[in-house]
Amino acid sequence: MAVDPARVRVFVLAADEFHFGRVAGTLSVSQQALSKRIARLESVLGSPRRGGASANRSGGP
Repeated sequence: MAVDPARVRVFVLAADEFHFGRVAGTLSVSQQALSKRIARLESVLGSPRRGGASANRSGGP
């Protein structure tokens, strides 16, 4: 299944900023909407979150 580049952009912004609130503000969406977007992307990629975002600065859990 193809991944929408816009969804990947949201994920990359969140990973780079490391703060859902700031990314949500940048995208003019709520934190809840941002979280749902990332959850959908993770679902498409086959990697659902376990209890919320938990990546550290190096990208690992």
